[in-house]
Amino acid sequence: MHTEPHEVKSEQVDESFEISVGRCSFTDEMPTEVLVVTDAVLVHGAAMDIAHALLLTERFVPLLVVGVGYAGAGTIPETSAQRLRDLTPTAVEDREGSGGTAPFLGFLRDELSPWLTDRYGVGIVGASYAGGSLGGLFGAWVLLHEPTMFRRYLLGSPSLWWDKGFIFDHEAVYAASTRRPSNG
Repeated sequence: MHTEPHEVKSEQVDESFEISVGRCSFTDEMPTEVLVVTDAVLVHGAAMDIAHALLLTERFVPLLVVGVGYAGAGTIPETSAQRLRDLTPTAVEDREGSGGTAPFLGFLRDELSPWLTDRYGVGIVGASYAGGSLGGLFGAWVLLHEPTMFRRYLLGSPSLWWDKGFIFDHEAVYAASTRRPSNG
C-alpha cells in the first residue's frame, strides 16, 4: 500500500484541497477502480486498511483510494467550516457558509477528475463514492441530481435531517421524473 498527499487548488470552490491518493495493490500496475471518500483526515486510512484486507481475500480488485480533505487540517473540528460549505446542498440561516455542494461537485467532476486522469490514468466520474454524516448527505444529493457521477454509492448515516429533511422533497421529484410506465 502506498499513499501520496497532494494539494490541489480549486477555482470553483476557491479552496486548496488536500488529496490523499492511496494505491491498494500487490503489483506496480495502476488500479483501474477508484473509491472517492470525503473527510479524508478521518476515513482515508480506514478505507485503505479495509481495501487491503479485502484484497488479501483475493475476492477484491486493486483500488485507488482518493481521499478529499482540506489543506492544513489534521482533525475533523479543524475542517468544520469547509465540511459545512462543501457537503451541505442548501444554505441554512443559522449555519453560516452552508450550501456549497454544487461548486464542490464541480470541483470533483471538472477539476479533480482530470487532475487524477493526468497523474494516475483514472478519473472520478464512474468511480465509487463513500461518505458518512454530511458526506452521506452530499452523496444522497449527488445521487438525486447527477446520478451517473459515481457508479456506486456507500452512504453511511447520511444527515438526512439537514434543512428540515429537504432531501426527501428532492427524492420525490426525482422519483416522479424517473418513473417508468408499468406493463400491467
